[in-house]
Amino acid sequence: MSVNKEIKKVTTNTLLKMKQAGEKIAMLTAYDFHLPVLSMEQVLMLSL
Repeated sequence: MSVNKEIKKVTTNTLLKMKQAGEKIAMLTAYDFHLPVLSMEQVLMLSL
């Protein structure tokens, strides 16, 4: 666990530099949770 509390702004240039340096980039996208839930709701609505 990191004790560094400084939050740095991440821009597309930051990501490009990280990629060029071979750093691993971890991200969580906004649809990771909601898309499956919405999809399941649609399946349930169609099956009724």
